[in-house]
Amino acid sequence: MAKSILSDDLIHEAPCAFLVTDLRGTVSYANKTLSDWLGWELGDLVSVSKLHSLFDPASRLYFETQIFPKILLDGQVKAISCSLQTKDSNSVIPVLLNAKLRKLADQNAGEIHFALFDASERTSFERQLLEAKSEAEELAAIVRHSPDGILRCDSSGLPRRMNPAAVMMMGLESAEPPQRKVSDLIEMTGERKDWFDYALNRLSENAGHVRFETSDDKGRFFEISVAQIDQTENPYASKEYSIILTDISSRVKAQNRLNLLVEELNHRVRNIFANVSGLVRLSLRGDKLKTDRDKLLGRLDSLSNSHNLVTANLWKPTELSELIVPVIAQASDNQQISFDGPDVKVGSNQFKALSMAFHELTTNARKYGALSVSGGQVEITWSLSGSDNRNLHIRWCERGGPPVVTPQRTGFGTIMLKQMLSAEFDGDISMNYARDGLEFDCTGRLRSD
Repeated sequence: MAKSILSDDLIHEAPCAFLVTDLRGTVSYANKTLSDWLGWELGDLVSVSKLHSLFDPASRLYFETQIFPKILLDGQVKAISCSLQTKDSNSVIPVLLNAKLRKLADQNAGEIHFALFDASERTSFERQLLEAKSEAEELAAIVRHSPDGILRCDSSGLPRRMNPAAVMMMGLESAEPPQRKVSDLIEMTGERKDWFDYALNRLSENAGHVRFETSDDKGRFFEISVAQIDQTENPYASKEYSIILTDISSRVKAQNRLNLLVEELNHRVRNIFANVSGLVRLSLRGDKLKTDRDKLLGRLDSLSNSHNLVTANLWKPTELSELIVPVIAQASDNQQISFDGPDVKVGSNQFKALSMAFHELTTNARKYGALSVSGGQVEITWSLSGSDNRNLHIRWCERGGPPVVTPQRTGFGTIMLKQMLSAEFDGDISMNYARDGLEFDCTGRLRSD
């Protein structure tokens, strides 16, 4: 037995584990570090009999069949990766094992000295390195097979690296970086002809990333994304940029076809409104019917105008403030139209209902209310409420007009206004004929069409 090992406090308290076995692998000495690692009492650790029982199952087989025979044959092993198992078997400790065989005076006797170093950090680093390598390989495969052109350029726009799709887009014969600016290799038309410089000039305004659409002289349409590459490993290196070129020609052409179809549909609907208006004029020609005819034509015009606004937005939600434009158009210079409210997008059906309602209110104000006299005022406000900001309240308030008299009967316009808004907004509609001026309130729920 080596007394120096048993008596050396530095070894006993060393940050690495030491142990000694005989030629059969029976443990005769272990230092405190090993017992702390594995959760054994030091005395119990020496009595565990065989060293191989301290390894986890996978390392145990490796130790018995490979490592231990090599020690006996060659006299030593160095930096062998394996794993110890804690006493409770709940965790393993990766280690690097070093061993040296020492023969005693009796050539048939001897002992093996083991030094084990905690390799947890190294194992973790190797695992992260493998994961990073695997991720890099996956990303490289994605870039190689991507239908988008992906390039890396220097600050002058010269390509440094590119994927096969970029090579094909630029009409190059190989992936060898050409000594030409990328915006010369793919020439765009119009003001973005030098699109690379266009992107660089806007990077600082857009947090280092710019995306825009343009077209080339071959009739292809592209979405171009340019971003500065962070070079954390060398902050003093020259700036480089990533470029992604996405061919969106199919999408643009499909959108153009859709726009043509929508425009054709809108044209047909306008023709229908024109035909209906013509029938109204022919059918209601008498003097006694002139008032009813004008009312009906006004409503048709309002419906036609709201339809034009909705189709101009491709049936997407329209800003509620668009409803104020025709109201202002019908007021004279000495009348005041004020409005206030947050940005609100209204679905096409609800927008058309509100358009008809505002038409009725404007017509009534021009004939009997605030817009019928000089200095009349109309105040239009709207607000949102509710946890999801989907409850809408609209208020129309007139002041400065003739004294208001509550009508003896409810006209068709008022009935239509209330029924249409109630149906579309599933809310409450009220008309208050206050003496100072008409007050109209609509409270309901915004919804998608």
